[in-house]
Amino acid sequence: MQSFALFVIYIIKPLNINLMKRILKLPVAAAVLAFVFASCSSTDLSKYPYLSNISDSGCLGNDDFDYPAVRSETDNPDIQKHIFEMTWKGNEAKCKYYLPYYTCGLQPNINVIYNDGVMTIIEFPTGMMMDCICPQEVYFDIKDFPENDFILKIYRGKTKVNDIGEIEGTGEYDEAHPLFDGLVEIKKGSFSTPN
Repeated sequence: MQSFALFVIYIIKPLNINLMKRILKLPVAAAVLAFVFASCSSTDLSKYPYLSNISDSGCLGNDDFDYPAVRSETDNPDIQKHIFEMTWKGNEAKCKYYLPYYTCGLQPNINVIYNDGVMTIIEFPTGMMMDCICPQEVYFDIKDFPENDFILKIYRGKTKVNDIGEIEGTGEYDEAHPLFDGLVEIKKGSFSTPN
């Protein structure tokens, strides 16, 4: 009987130590998991600015827009003036972008990227080019607008002609050549690119 009792103690004692170690590790593991899940859930991607409610004016005649003569004497879009206006209240901005170089059949598109205090707006046309001039305005909102001053960069996106002759965006732009690059001060409540 005594040998049976020693045998049981010999078997149970290591199990109890291993069991105790496991029980002690359980709260530590639970705390680590809780920390990981809390960290993941606190990263709210909806807090980054995003594009909303995009629309365009269609072709504008000379009397349809309230800018002075913005078309240059050349039809080169790199020389023509781009006018961008932004007003904001709280965490929402309303934007208007005048595009003087569009031809009939093209539709404006906008992408907005925000990273490390820099807001990048990329404009690019899509559609079928036609042989007529069609200046347009594009209107859009930016939701979850930054609360602090930021750098604004505006680019013309690269395009390509697809197999059926339509222009489409490539998703690329020339980072070295923004149409505008400057500071936007939140306290002012509005912003416009220089004429």
